[in-house]
Amino acid sequence: MKSTDDPWVIFPFFGFASGIASGMSVLVPGLGLIAPGVLLGIALMCGFEGSGTRLSWGQRMALVIGTTIGYIAAMLTGIVIYRAHDLGNGFHAAMVHAGFAGGAGGLIVSATLALAVPSLAAFRVISIVTVAGGLFGVPFGYLAVYIADHTAAGHPWDDFVAFTIWQVGVAGAVPLACGPFHSIRR
Repeated sequence: MKSTDDPWVIFPFFGFASGIASGMSVLVPGLGLIAPGVLLGIALMCGFEGSGTRLSWGQRMALVIGTTIGYIAAMLTGIVIYRAHDLGNGFHAAMVHAGFAGGAGGLIVSATLALAVPSLAAFRVISIVTVAGGLFGVPFGYLAVYIADHTAAGHPWDDFVAFTIWQVGVAGAVPLACGPFHSIRR
């Protein structure tokens, strides 16, 4: 088996590359508002292409647009939850906010995947990728606060770690949507 054909290697690899690039995008003022979503969409598109699933131009654009909307929704969800629930300003608050925000972003990314890539089982991809978004949002929040506030590295190094963890987790969950007995290349 070649690693270039293995979705279990391809998707996390492109998620990792997207996470690092997303961390770099926040260094440019204004670019960090949409670039992480666009980069995740490109990473998922490359993951499908790299694992043998050919996508049409419309499917590619749907992935990029859907992940960008998912990223914006995740940011807005984090802000709304922060305003709605006074959990303070520490690790617990960051993990709760990021968990809900990651789940919201994961829900929109998963809905985009279910609509744009018909070879994926819709219920499976929506449930698995949404849960992965929420679960990987928790370490996103914890590590972002820890690195920014409690290490000499500080900001923007927290973005490199946090974005990478979330995007590897969400991209790595996509092969699970195919199930143990199904191929991503249907």
